[in-house]
Amino acid sequence: MRKSYALAASLQGNVEHNGETSPKFRGASTVLADGSTFDIGAALEANGGVIVTEEPELQMLFDEHPALVQNRGDVPKDASPVTSYASRTKEQLLALPAAATIQGGSGMTKDELTQRLAVADSGGDPNAELPGAGKATGTPAPAAPKTGGEKTRAEKAAANQGQEG
Repeated sequence: MRKSYALAASLQGNVEHNGETSPKFRGASTVLADGSTFDIGAALEANGGVIVTEEPELQMLFDEHPALVQNRGDVPKDASPVTSYASRTKEQLLALPAAATIQGGSGMTKDELTQRLAVADSGGDPNAELPGAGKATGTPAPAAPKTGGEKTRAEKAAANQGQEG
């Protein structure tokens, strides 16, 4: 479920001190359960003063954060949800409860795992085909560089079928 948050009214605007004007709110961050940090100030600035999220951990933290208030009413449907996933390592993402519902998560790239976690947060099936996946774009996507001893998904599939890849 999407929730929308904004800066508390008491922190909006400017304050004057010794003849200088500065914003009341200069930023804040919060530490997530896995030790990673989420920059609330940057998220507010990047999203026009409103943070929309479907991520349960962020919602829990934002509900309790003194700088934020939950917006009442409808959440804009065209708003891009904010997540903390980009700031986390793949190992931290795999440790999230939602990751346990994703089949083959450990074999995915961090980007694919992040997309599937966002689908799970929105109530969708994280194991379904991702939007845009499998669509022909005219140009094949570049293969990820191998770091030694790794096989591509196609090579693994071929090996599983008894073929050489």
